[in-house]
Amino acid sequence: MIVFDDVSRVYTMGDTQLRALDHANMHIKESEFVAVIGPSGSGKSTLMNIMGCLDLADEPTGNLDSSTSEDIMQIFRELNDIGNTIVLITHDDEVAMQANRRIRIRDGHVGEVD
Repeated sequence: MIVFDDVSRVYTMGDTQLRALDHANMHIKESEFVAVIGPSGSGKSTLMNIMGCLDLADEPTGNLDSSTSEDIMQIFRELNDIGNTIVLITHDDEVAMQANRRIRIRDGHVGEVD
């Protein structure tokens, strides 16, 4: 299980503070297939980094042709079918719709889509 309870991440740049995550709450159960969706700068990469995932591993289908993108999504579904937890980070609503649950992030705020 992945649990975020009131998680914040603030980056300081000179006199400016940027809240990449702002009191984020999120629960992902074991064996779930969840998409985290949001625009650039929303806090997705920060969230992924705190979860212990690789930086730059978001948007797994972003620069691929549609056939290869579908192959990647099929691999994710197969991994989930055998019990692996999948957290997919994306900008793309169409890609996110292939997950069993979607979580939206915007301006560092995390909210359930469904």
